Amino acid sequence: MSNTSQYQHGEENNINSLHNRQQQKQQHPVVQAILLQNNSFASVNSSTPTSNNTTHATSHQSSKIKKLTQTLAWRSAHVQSPNYSLTIESKTISIQQIHTESELYGTGAMVWPASLVLVKYLEWTKTKWFSTTTTANNKRRGKTVVVDLGAGTGVTSLGMAFLLSSQQNQTSTNEEGRKNKSLVICTDGCGLVVKLAKKNVQRVAAQQQKLLKNGPSDNGEIKKNNSNNNSAAQDEDTFQIESCEIRVREYHWGDGTLNKELLLEGVNNNDDESEKGHCDIILVSDCVLPKLYPIEPLVNALDELSGPHTVAYISYEERYYPEYDPKEYFMALAVQKGLEVKVVPQQEQHPVYSVEDIEIWEVRRKRFGV
Repeated sequence: MSNTSQYQHGEENNINSLHNRQQQKQQHPVVQAILLQNNSFASVNSSTPTSNNTTHATSHQSSKIKKLTQTLAWRSAHVQSPNYSLTIESKTISIQQIHTESELYGTGAMVWPASLVLVKYLEWTKTKWFSTTTTANNKRRGKTVVVDLGAGTGVTSLGMAFLLSSQQNQTSTNEEGRKNKSLVICTDGCGLVVKLAKKNVQRVAAQQQKLLKNGPSDNGEIKKNNSNNNSAAQDEDTFQIESCEIRVREYHWGDGTLNKELLLEGVNNNDDESEKGHCDIILVSDCVLPKLYPIEPLVNALDELSGPHTVAYISYEERYYPEYDPKEYFMALAVQKGLEVKVVPQQEQHPVYSVEDIEIWEVRRKRFGV
């Protein structure tokens, strides 16, 4: 064989090897599980049964198969169903979804895997983020305020409302002896999607109301909130999910309207000016998607709503984009706004609802001099 032929043959092998690795990376979870299972059986049949190494390898393969099977189960659940079923804090709620990616709804009318990864991460780490984020904020403002950006169907907003209620019921009162309160503002930039989110919030509130045999409790849990208090003006888009108030709003990233609403929240007179107009927690699920949504307005919104103690939890699903790396571009823009991005290791996420291609980010205001 000539040197040229050998070189061409070597290049073909390299290309084929690269193609095979790419195919393997993109394989559906069920295919990966089957291949792993086959490899595991082959390994057992070709090795000494009493070998400790073989036992360890088989156990490792079994764990991988189990994880992939679990991933397939939740990732493909309710894919074609008009309703998505989610269990959070031992409560199962039903979320209506519309299977379309038309210009009218965009992608916001469906429950995507990244939303579930985010909700389950918050459930898995609820004690940690509740104690470190909401306790101090409750002391300053009298309530914990969460803003959900690009909320779509409202699944992350509803999940957070149940998590806040659960944790608040355990702590009962704050240091001043007042009942802990919380507010989730569920937002999206598409009017039709906002209507869908509102419908879901209404339906879940009604479902919870049915569970209370004797009607709502003295503190007005799970009823349409028309009470007069010092928060933003109550309207037909405001509801109560257990001890958490939830509002549904149309909001275009960075347009300033939420700042005005947050300024009307019950802020203590001695509150630091830097806290006013900001929220305590921001949720963003699967919105770093430059093919459909520019990244700059999203970062502007994070900057607009973030105070010195705000933390944003973002779920990001890796997808190919030919012009640039969305993750790198987002982080570069965040740095320009004085924001720091931390990627949460997968081992710190929910043991079942976590995958390599969906990341969780924590975004905070950079503390200079620290």
